[in-house]
Amino acid sequence: MLLLALLVVGARPARASHLLGGEMSYRYLDATGPSATPFRYEVTVTLYSNGLSAIDPTVANPPANVVVQIYNRTSGALVTSFSAPRQGVLGQPIRPAIPAGCAVVGPNQPFYLLKYVRTVNLPVSFDGYYAVFSQQARNYTLANLNAPLNAAQPLTLFVSMAPPLIPNRSPVFSDTAVAIVCQNDTTITLNNAFDADGDRLVYSFGSPYGIRTTTATFPPLPPPVPYLPGFSVTNPFGTGAGNFALINASTGVAKFGARNNGLYVVAVDVSEYRTINGREVLIGTTRRDLQLVVSSCPPTPPPVLPPVVSTPRNYTIEEGQSLSIPITASQSSGNPLVMTVNSALLDGSGPFNTTFNGNTGTVQPGNLTGTATASGVGSVSGTFVFNSACGNARDQAYDLAVTVKDNGCGGRLVSDIFRITVTRAAGPTAINGPTTICETTVAQTYTASGPVPASYSWRAVGGAISGGQGTSAVQVTWANGATTGQLVLKGISSRGCPTDSVVKTVDIRALAPLAVTPSAALICIGSSSTLTVAGQAGLTYTWSGGGQTATGPTLTVTPTATTTYTVVGTDGTCTIAASTTVTVTQLPAANAGPDRSVCPGVASAPLGAPAVAGITYRWSPALGLSSTTVAQPIVTLPNAGTTAITQVYTLTATTANGCVNTGTVTVTVNPLPIAEAGPDAAVCDRQRVTLGAPARAGYTYSWSPAAGLNNSTAAQPVFTGVNLTATPVTVTLTVTVTSAAGCVSTDAVTITVNPRPAAEAITGPASVCPTVVGLAYSVPTPAATAYTWLISGGTIASGQGTPAITVNWGAASTGAFLKVFRLNTQGCSSDTTTLPVIINQRLQTVRPTGPGDIAALAPLPRSICQADGPYTYRSGAFANGSSYSWEIIGGTQVSTAQNTVTVSWAPVAVPTIGKIVVTETSNPAGGICRGVSDTLKVLINPTPRALALVGPVRVCQTNGPVTFSLPGGFVGSTYVFELNGTALVGSGNSRVLSTLPAPGTYALTVRETSASGCVGPLITTPFMVNPTPVAPVISGSGFVCNTAAPQNYAIANAAPSSSFQWTVVGGTVTAGGTSSQVTVLFNATGPYSVSAVEITAAPASCAGPAATRTILLDNPSIMLRAASVDAASNNRIILTLSAPNSANTPNPVRVLRRVAGTGSFAAVGTVAASATTFTDNNAVDAAATSYEYQLDLANGCTTSVLSTLAQTVRLTATNAATPGTGGRNQGSTALAWNAYVGFPVAEYRIFRRIDGGSPVLLSTVPASARQATVANGEPGAITGAGFRQDFRVVAVSTGTAPLLANSNEASVDFANALSTYNVITPNRDGQNDVLVIDNVQLYPGNTFTVFNRWGREVYSTTNYQNNWGGDDKTPSGTYYYLLKLPNGSSVKNWFEVIK
Repeated sequence: MLLLALLVVGARPARASHLLGGEMSYRYLDATGPSATPFRYEVTVTLYSNGLSAIDPTVANPPANVVVQIYNRTSGALVTSFSAPRQGVLGQPIRPAIPAGCAVVGPNQPFYLLKYVRTVNLPVSFDGYYAVFSQQARNYTLANLNAPLNAAQPLTLFVSMAPPLIPNRSPVFSDTAVAIVCQNDTTITLNNAFDADGDRLVYSFGSPYGIRTTTATFPPLPPPVPYLPGFSVTNPFGTGAGNFALINASTGVAKFGARNNGLYVVAVDVSEYRTINGREVLIGTTRRDLQLVVSSCPPTPPPVLPPVVSTPRNYTIEEGQSLSIPITASQSSGNPLVMTVNSALLDGSGPFNTTFNGNTGTVQPGNLTGTATASGVGSVSGTFVFNSACGNARDQAYDLAVTVKDNGCGGRLVSDIFRITVTRAAGPTAINGPTTICETTVAQTYTASGPVPASYSWRAVGGAISGGQGTSAVQVTWANGATTGQLVLKGISSRGCPTDSVVKTVDIRALAPLAVTPSAALICIGSSSTLTVAGQAGLTYTWSGGGQTATGPTLTVTPTATTTYTVVGTDGTCTIAASTTVTVTQLPAANAGPDRSVCPGVASAPLGAPAVAGITYRWSPALGLSSTTVAQPIVTLPNAGTTAITQVYTLTATTANGCVNTGTVTVTVNPLPIAEAGPDAAVCDRQRVTLGAPARAGYTYSWSPAAGLNNSTAAQPVFTGVNLTATPVTVTLTVTVTSAAGCVSTDAVTITVNPRPAAEAITGPASVCPTVVGLAYSVPTPAATAYTWLISGGTIASGQGTPAITVNWGAASTGAFLKVFRLNTQGCSSDTTTLPVIINQRLQTVRPTGPGDIAALAPLPRSICQADGPYTYRSGAFANGSSYSWEIIGGTQVSTAQNTVTVSWAPVAVPTIGKIVVTETSNPAGGICRGVSDTLKVLINPTPRALALVGPVRVCQTNGPVTFSLPGGFVGSTYVFELNGTALVGSGNSRVLSTLPAPGTYALTVRETSASGCVGPLITTPFMVNPTPVAPVISGSGFVCNTAAPQNYAIANAAPSSSFQWTVVGGTVTAGGTSSQVTVLFNATGPYSVSAVEITAAPASCAGPAATRTILLDNPSIMLRAASVDAASNNRIILTLSAPNSANTPNPVRVLRRVAGTGSFAAVGTVAASATTFTDNNAVDAAATSYEYQLDLANGCTTSVLSTLAQTVRLTATNAATPGTGGRNQGSTALAWNAYVGFPVAEYRIFRRIDGGSPVLLSTVPASARQATVANGEPGAITGAGFRQDFRVVAVSTGTAPLLANSNEASVDFANALSTYNVITPNRDGQNDVLVIDNVQLYPGNTFTVFNRWGREVYSTTNYQNNWGGDDKTPSGTYYYLLKLPNGSSVKNWFEVIK
C-alpha cells in the first residue's frame, strides 16, 4: 500500500468534500440469466472517501450505495441503472502509521477504502456496454482544477465492457490510488493492474471527467474537468522546470516531479488489447481517478532498489521452469524498511506455486492479487520464487509490484515493477508428409518441423500410428476407403508441458490394386506376349517399358531382351501402378569344347563348358561317355591296336522354353606303348642283376622304386640287392613307359634278395706254449650247426664242421691263426672271422677283469661298493694244461677256479684302489711256459653306515610340519625317506612332513645312498599321529537383542575328556571357564563373536581348530515412506519403504493391508528388508477403495517392529456441469479425494490425460484441499479439451526432496456437443466475425455446407475450421448450414449475417 498521508498545503482555507478518487472494474460471469437478459456481469466500484466525516460536518459520510448506469455500446442507449451496495462494515478510516517518537507536520488525511459490488443481467449486445458512475463530490481545494470555491467538481468513472461473445474480466489495479509527491524531487508510484485474462495492457494519462451533459445516452463522454491556466493532461503540475508527469506504458510505473505544494488530480487509463483471429483489437479501457499530494518531504534519503544491471526487471522462463529472483533494497540512514511484493502470482492457496521468502501470499477478499512482505533495518532482502507449471504460459507478462517503505520518521518509499514472461514450450510448428493418400496399405511417414521438444505426442483420426510414437517421425496407416483423416501433433517439453497442437488434414483416396497378366511370361527371342490389366472400374491406363508407350487395358509386346512393363491406372486424382516382367530366353550356347587326344581307357578332361542354369544338354553317340545329359561329360575309349583312332560327338542344348542349339567335338584315341621289365631273379646280399629290355625309339622310361638302381631312367638298369635281415627280402620294381603321344604302360619284375649269415666270434687262448695239444676253441653262441674252420700253425684235432674244435699247436710262431665261416640255407656265405694266435714259451697272460676295473669297458662297472661283495674276476680264456696263481692287495681271496678268483674287499672310509695280478703256468711236452698278467686296479667305494634317525615319535595331526633327519652320512649322499612304504618328497638328509597323515602308528624308514651309488642299510623307527579334535559346534543365539541380559553358549559335539578354550569379542565370559558350556555378557557396542577351541586329554593334548560364532546386533526399524497407485494400472499399488539398521535382520518385511478404516490387517506379501519398493497387485482396485498399509518386520529375536500407517488417495471424478445456455461453458469435472496419510503433505498436484495422451499437470492445490473443479477447456473456449479425460491427484510431501503418492486414475467422458450461435457480424472487430461451431475440431472428417435462404449452396468444405462468414462479399441475411459427421449423423440450423 502506498503512503496515504495527505499533507494539505496552500494559501486558501481548506474545505473538503468526501471523494478523493476511485476506479471501476467488471467481469463476465455466464449466460444463465433470464431469457431477455441472459448475460450476467459483476460490476465493482472502488472509491476513496474522506475519513474526517466523523469530526468535520462539512465532509459527507461515505455513501452506503452508489448508482451505476449501463449503456449499450452499439446504440449508446441506457440499458439499465442499478444501485450497488457497499461491501462489508465501514469500520475505522485508514490512517498512515506514524513511528514512535515522530511528529506529523501538517494536516493528516485519513480515508475510507470503499467497494461497491453488484451483479447485473444484461441483454445481448454485439459491441458490449459502458458502465458509468458519476458524483459531484471532489475536494474543493484542488491546485490544478478550475472549480468554484463552493462547487465541488464531479468525480466520473466509467469502464467499457466487452460483449458476451468475448468473455472478459477487466484489469484490476493492485495498489491504492492516493500518493505523496515530494516537492522538488522525483517520486515513483505504482499504477500497475492485473488482467486475469492475460490481455496486453497499455497505460496512459487521461483527462479527469467533469459534469455529464446527459444521462440518457453514453457516449457522448463527459467533458474533461476544466484545468487552471498552465495545467493540462500532460502537465498536471504545471509548466516549467521541475514539473513533469511520466508513465511507463507497459508497467504503469509513474514518475512525478512538482515545484509547488498542493492537491493535484490525474487520471490513469488502462487499455486492454487481445489478439482475435490473428489481429490485436482493443477490448476496453478502465479509468482510475486519483489525487496526488505535493508536499515538502523531510531530507531523509529514499530506499534504493538494486540497479537493473545486477537485478534485471524483466525475466523470461518456459512453463514448467522455476525462477528465483533475489531482491535487496537499502537505505543509507539505517531506518527500518518493509518490502512489499504485490502480484497475482502470490495467490496464497491458489494454483500458482509461488513464494516470497517462503510466504505464498495473502489475498484480501475480492482482490485478484496477493501480497507478501519482508522487513529489515538499513536493508531488506527477499527472494521471489516462482515454480511455474504447465498451463501458466501466456502472451503477457506477470507483474510483480515491489514497494520498499522507509518506516522511520519522515520515511519515503521506492517502487518498481518486475515482469516475468512465461512462454509456452517451443514445439513443432508443422507436420511434413503427404496430404493425399492413394495407397492405404503402405504406412506413410510424417515428420515434425520446427523447434524440437523433448518428446512428441501424435494422434491420428481416421488411421492408426504404426510406429515412431514419441519421436519426431511417425508411420501412419490410414484407413481404407474415401474419407478425410487428421493427424494431430503436440510436443512435450523436457519439463513435461505440452506445446501448441499442430493439425494436418489428410485426404484419403484408396484405389484397389491392379492385376497384370501376361499371356506368356517366358518367351523365346522373336516370340510375342499380350499383357492385360484388371483394376477398379473407371480407371484409365497408360503402359510403358521396352521403349513402348500405349493406353488401354491390353498391350502386345515382342521384346528382344527380358523387359519389365509398367501400367499406371488413374481416376484423375490418385494413381496406382503395377508391373510385370516378360522374360526373353536367348539361344543357348552349345559349346562342345575343343578337339582333344586321349589314351586308351584313360578318362578325358570334361568335354563342353560349365552348365548354365535352365538349359538341358544331350550328347550323341553315347559311346564312351560318362553321361549323355550333363554339360561336361567325361569320355573313356579303348584302342587295342597300334595306330590312332577318332570319334566325333554332337551336343544339343535346349532352354526351358524349348530353344535349341548344337555343337561338335572330335576325340582321337592313341595306342599304348610296350613295357618290358625282364624276368624275375634271386641274388644274395650285395649281389648285382641287370633288368629290362633294350630301349625303343620315342619311349621314355621310369623305374620305381629307385633304391638299388644305378639309373632309374634307363631301359636296362643294374640293380644291387641289399638285405641286412636274416630272411629273404622281395623287391618289386616297376617300369613305366611313356610314348611320344603321352600314353603310358607299365611292367614289373620281382627280385628276391637272400640274406648273408652274420660273422661270429672265436673264443679260446690267443697265447699258447709250443707243442701244446688239446686246446679248445669255439663259436661262443653259434647261430647254426655247420661251420668251416681254417688253421695255420697247428692242426685241428677234432670238431671240424661244428661250432667247437680242439687244436694241437706246433712250434713257436708269430703268424699262427684260426678262422671260421658258415653258409645259410640259401647258399649265401658269412664273412670269415680270424683269431691270431702267438706260440711262444713266454705266455702273454691276459690282465684279469671284473667288477670295479677302472679300465673296464661297459657293461662292467668301473667301481664297486665295498659291502656289496664278494666279487669274481677272470683272466682271459682258460687254456687246457695251464694253472693260475693270484696276488690280491686290499682284499682277501675267497675262492679260485681255473682262470677265475673270488675276492672280498676290506672296508674303506674313502674311495680306495684294490689290486689283482695273476701268474699263468703251462708244462707241455715242449717245456714249461709261464706268463704274468698286468695289474687289475679296482676302485672300492665306501658303503654308508647304520646311523640314528632324528625326529619326533608322537605328533598331533594338525601340528605339522614335522622334520625327520639322518645326520652323519657321507658328503654328497642321497636319502630315501618312506612312511609306510610311501616315499617322502625332498632332498638331503632330512624330510619335512608338511601334511600329516590320518591318526595312527606308522613305520618311518630311511636309506642312504652315497655319491658313488653305494646303498646303506635300511633304518626304521615307529611314528605315531594323534587325532586332532574337529571344530566345535557352538550352540546359542546368533543375535544380540538385549546387551543387559547374559546369554549361554555350549559345545554341541564336545568329547567327555576334552577341555575348551573360549574367546569372546565384544563381551566377557562370566561362568563356565574351560568347560563345554559358558555364560557370556555382551558389551553395549560390538562387533560381537564367540570362539572355542577343543583340547584333547594328555599326553596328546592336541588342540583342534577354532570355531567362531558371529553374533549380530539386530535393532532394525521399518519406515513406510509412501503408498502410491501405479501410474500404469489402478490394480497395482507401489509402496516405497526403508528398513534402517536391518542389515543383520534375517526375516523379510511383511506387507499388511486393509480397506481404509475397516477390519483387520492381512498380509499381502513379503519383501526383503533391503528392498526399497514393493508392488501390491493382490486383488487391488484403487479406483474403488482407499487402502491402508502397514509394514511388519521381525528382528533376529523374533520381536515385531511395525511401521506407521499409510493410506492411499482414492480419487473420484464426475461431470459437474453441462454447457450453459448461450455461453461457452464446455462443462467441467468435479474431483474429490481423501487425504493422503503417511507423510506430511505440502500440496496436491492434479494431472489430466486427454483421449489416451500423456498426463499434463493442470494445477497445484494446498494440502488442505479435498476437491477441485477442472474445466473442459479454457474459460470461454469454443472447443472442449477432449472426450475421454483421465484424472490423477498426486500428493507431494514437504521437504527439499519431496515424496510423491499417486491416486488412482479416475475417468469422465464429455459429450462435447456441437453448439452454434445464430448471429455473426463480420465487421472485423474480433467479435462474431465468423460462424463458430463449438467443438467442431473434435469431429474431424466432417462436411460443412452453407445454404442461402433460397436453398442455394454458397459454401462447402470438409473439416470446418470456424472460418466462414468474414468475407466482405458475404451479403447480410438469413442462412442455413448442414454439418455432416463421419458417423452418419448431421446437425443443421439457421443463422443471420448482420452488417
